[in-house]
Amino acid sequence: MKITASLPTLLAAFVLLLGPSFAQDFKIDSLQEQIYSTIDHVLPSVVAISSGGSTFSGVVVSSDGHVLSAGHAINPGDSYRVLFSDGRRLRAKGLGANGRHDCALLQIENISGLPYSEMGDSTRLKTHQPCLSISHPGGYDRSRGAVIRFGHIVRPLTNGSGMVQSTALMEPGDSGGALFDLNGNVIAIHSRIGRSMDRNYDVPINKFREYWDDLNEQNSLEFHVYPGYRS
Repeated sequence: MKITASLPTLLAAFVLLLGPSFAQDFKIDSLQEQIYSTIDHVLPSVVAISSGGSTFSGVVVSSDGHVLSAGHAINPGDSYRVLFSDGRRLRAKGLGANGRHDCALLQIENISGLPYSEMGDSTRLKTHQPCLSISHPGGYDRSRGAVIRFGHIVRPLTNGSGMVQSTALMEPGDSGGALFDLNGNVIAIHSRIGRSMDRNYDVPINKFREYWDDLNEQNSLEFHVYPGYRS
């Protein structure tokens, strides 16, 4: 796996950002230990997804093989190859895709002992809350592994688009990657990036809960073109 930048340096900057009233609640050593523990726990569930010449990311959230990803990356009914960090390559089918909220669901075929992460609750997110981004920008790279970025929540829910905004940097190819809290729960899915480093927008996990039944059907719901750059 690849962790961007120096983690101790990032943690020190994060604690300073919080200011005295918040910083006293965080110990850099214990925070770093928790981050590495969370990464070890959730990394097996984060997957690279490919179809034809396109590559993006996703995260397995059930033992039944449900994979969350970005709505703009998935075509219902299409077949996809899902690559796990342990080397497994499985087939999946695109289920529902909701373009208005940029959320989508895939179903892995021939499931057996799949690692998965729990879905969190995006209504409980707070400004400055630390978070982890884990994805496969540019597709699966065995020598590099997943790319991991540490950041914090800028806005739990942005006005208008209803997206989560964080400083966990995205780049083209990160679409569908997972944003985790430090308890290892999936709190959002990568959607798009803006023009500055703190404008990283993710679909809140509760949107997947809200449209879960629809996303389990092979159909496309209303699509909407968001401003900014797709990740």
